[in-house]
Amino acid sequence: TSMCRRAIQKACLNLGASKEKKFFEQIEELQLSGKLHPDLAAIATEIRMLGNYGAHPSDDGLDTIKQEDAKEIMDFSAELFDDLYVRPKKVEAMRVKRKARQPPPKPA
Repeated sequence: TSMCRRAIQKACLNLGASKEKKFFEQIEELQLSGKLHPDLAAIATEIRMLGNYGAHPSDDGLDTIKQEDAKEIMDFSAELFDDLYVRPKKVEAMRVKRKARQPPPKPA
């Protein structure tokens, strides 16, 4: 859970979130700027909160995280990264192919 949390925070920074802000503020900043869809921000927030269990030993609730919770966190993390990085590249590749198929403009 902590590794997913950290990877998502790194993605937030990669998307332009302020380094000086706390993680929850980074998520909020990206959502308000339109770089992070509200559903993705909600996923990131849930992963942040569950990832805190392993990241902050002083309030460690790590023993309450079950295997199914960890799998769910990993699955949601994968979806978030797909939405942020993979899908936009696929859409751009499709756009490039479509433009390449268009006939050249007719001379005027």
